[in-house]
Amino acid sequence: MLAIWQRHFGGRRPVAGLAHDVGMVGPLRWPVEAIGGVRASREAARELLARGFDVLVFPGGFLDALRPFSARYQVHWGGRSGFLQVAADCGAPIIPVANCGSHAQYTMLAGGSVFARCLGLTRFKIHRFPVTIGLLGFLVAFAGWCAGWISWPWMLLGLACAILPNPSRMDITFLAPIQPAQLLTDARGDFGAAAEQVRTRIEQAVKTMAARRATPWE
Repeated sequence: MLAIWQRHFGGRRPVAGLAHDVGMVGPLRWPVEAIGGVRASREAARELLARGFDVLVFPGGFLDALRPFSARYQVHWGGRSGFLQVAADCGAPIIPVANCGSHAQYTMLAGGSVFARCLGLTRFKIHRFPVTIGLLGFLVAFAGWCAGWISWPWMLLGLACAILPNPSRMDITFLAPIQPAQLLTDARGDFGAAAEQVRTRIEQAVKTMAARRATPWE
């Protein structure tokens, strides 16, 4: 989406996306920064807005990106409202963005939160582990290869199934701007309740787009 934004505005509206810490480590950092990624923090968002940037933020982070396939048309934020606090402090309007189809790229299974805790990933702010059907297929193929039941090409095929995404059309809708001051007034100053209104609007838009699809992938 950042690439499309850059092509559409041709640099007239600079944009930056707030990225999880994982995306800013080692070899991942270069491609993330190349498309406009910045380590996510409220301070970074305030600085970018002060410099005239539009700021893309995904409040749900791993919670939303790795939700189960059965919840593909839901929006999981875990009650987070930091984006709203930053927008209110800076007087910046909020433009909700609904994305439908991206979650069908991998068939996520339930239990990701349990895996994250067992693997100790929560210390890195990773609260869900990507447990997919493809990953389970690879683990079965790998076990079969180690046991000598199958040859290595089948194990590589299992690895490809775990890594390569399903072909899926992604639809993106920009919703009407929201003024944070008015939103907070309506919510009587409750940031959590105000953020929930934004989340609900996005989820409704996702479900509207989903109703027009023949399958989760098209």
